[in-house]
Amino acid sequence: MDLFTNQQIDIDELPRMRNVDYIKPQKSYLALTVSKSIVFWLFLSGMFMLSIFAANQEFPHLTPYAKWVFFPFAILSIILTWISYYKRGHALRAYDIIYKEGVLYNNITTISFNRVQHCEISQGPLDQLFDLYTLKVFTAGGQSSDLEVPGLDKETANGLKEYIVDATAQKVSKDEQENDSNADSLDASDQAIDALPYSYLNLSSEEE
Repeated sequence: MDLFTNQQIDIDELPRMRNVDYIKPQKSYLALTVSKSIVFWLFLSGMFMLSIFAANQEFPHLTPYAKWVFFPFAILSIILTWISYYKRGHALRAYDIIYKEGVLYNNITTISFNRVQHCEISQGPLDQLFDLYTLKVFTAGGQSSDLEVPGLDKETANGLKEYIVDATAQKVSKDEQENDSNADSLDASDQAIDALPYSYLNLSSEEE
């Protein structure tokens, strides 16, 4: 009978995330995100100028300060959007998929294939203009996607989806085979016990 062991793991021997080679989104994804940011801030700028024009009648001394706050903040936001492209990336490994993003705060998400329920490919209206696709990975029990990999071309998106689906199916098939093997072992044990003479079972019970 195997005894339960719980050995300590050397942290220095754990795999390092910095050794992972991340693949960046398509270059057109940079153009898409920057364009969306510029359009967003142009719209806000129009609303802001209308508000400034209305407020200038009552608070003329405050409008210059408001401009010095709003426009630098808008420019900074567009610059951060640009930088965020180079901070994004995905990596496919034998047993999981990794996605990282973030400028001020780094976020790394790892989804193991044995937790994947299904995955799908989506393409929004703006994505169609740039011929981009987003891979969405769903885990068991989740209604919304737990991981999204945007900025993919069609071939890469389909390749990732097929690989994850096949890896998940192989994992499920392996688990089912192990469960069937365990069930067969239990059945064999029960049959062996049933095959013992009644007198032996009765004697063993009396000795206890």
